[in-house]
Amino acid sequence: MIRENVVLEDFINYDDKACYEYTVNSTDKNLRIGVYSFSGNPDIYVNPNSIPESLDMFAFKAEEASDDVLVITPKDREEKGYMTGPYYICIHAKSNTSYRIRVSETFTNFY
Repeated sequence: MIRENVVLEDFINYDDKACYEYTVNSTDKNLRIGVYSFSGNPDIYVNPNSIPESLDMFAFKAEEASDDVLVITPKDREEKGYMTGPYYICIHAKSNTSYRIRVSETFTNFY
């Protein structure tokens, strides 16, 4: 379980993933996941309520080559049918990757 605004540092090997559970409490704030890469290329995958079997099945994704930030608005969450409750955040490595992750519920979009 990851807590709001608590920075977590981790490492994963090539083509592996690390998953964290986060409980969304707010119905009116953005869910913001920021990942800063020390090395490698981490991608963010997020899904409400469960961890899908494949990365293609995740509801929300940030797969850019640079540092990743994923902002999920209340409207985005409403469209998936899960405003609050458990969200699963998985970091997938396209190469051996060390990173820092922080999750927040906010009206702003800064990391």
